[in-house]
Amino acid sequence: MESTINRDVLLSQQMLPAIRHVAGENFVFQQDSAPAHSAHDTIQLLRCESVKLLTISPELWPPDSLDLNPVEYKIWGVIQDSVNETWVNNVDELRQ
Repeated sequence: MESTINRDVLLSQQMLPAIRHVAGENFVFQQDSAPAHSAHDTIQLLRCESVKLLTISPELWPPDSLDLNPVEYKIWGVIQDSVNETWVNNVDELRQ
């Protein structure tokens, strides 16, 4: 399920179009070897989309690297700031 959401929603509908909007076709997509990232269907999608892919094995991936983990150190912070701008009383308000 997680690999399907990663592939069909995050990659296909959101991330790849956004990256291409900014960088055109001149980019290298980087991901760790999390199961959703290394799933056969996910890798196949990236190949079909002609995405240049940088994959690092788990034993070589430095977990606390600010450079290699921008989602953990920057993007989640931006999302958190956005969510915390207004008081949320329930899940429905959060979704809005």
